Amino acid sequence: MTNPHYSACRNRVGFAMGTGRCGTHCLAQLMSLERVIASTHERHPFNDTFHRYCKWYGLPVDAGGFIQTKAINIEKDLEHHAFSFEASAYLSLSIVELYQFFGAKFLILARSPEKVVNSYIRKGWYQQPYSRYNSHHIPSYQPGMKTHHFLGRIIPSGSIFDQWQQMTQVGKLAWYWNTLNSKIVEQLKNI
Repeated sequence: MTNPHYSACRNRVGFAMGTGRCGTHCLAQLMSLERVIASTHERHPFNDTFHRYCKWYGLPVDAGGFIQTKAINIEKDLEHHAFSFEASAYLSLSIVELYQFFGAKFLILARSPEKVVNSYIRKGWYQQPYSRYNSHHIPSYQPGMKTHHFLGRIIPSGSIFDQWQQMTQVGKLAWYWNTLNSKIVEQLKNI
């Protein structure tokens, strides 16, 4: 159910998401060619990756700031366009909140795991081992990473982390592709 405060947005907001390296940037550009659509790509990287980090690690953080940040720009979009659209892989763990507050529509982009893995290898994802003294605790900031990259690159916890840390870069990225797509499907079942 849509939050009454944002009822004017109902059926006028959409998001595209996936694992990343799956076409979100291209889709945002294509959607911007439609004059009635305000389209953007990764509008709020820090806001979105912080929410993603909290969701992944189960931190009990209120979603109010995350939603309000989105709402401010969605409302601006809708002043001059019939539809507000954002494509961002960073939002792939935020489906339930975006649906609850905006009645949003979703496009889920899935690219072959081989192509996603190869693309992330070129970008250096999971190239360096993570420094973590206790795999049962939430990971702290890792040196050499931009803040939104650290927040957006999920890693497992507990005994799974210990196994993951021993994987090759390809293995870690395959874990990421499979885990994130599974979480997307799980969220879609709950809306």
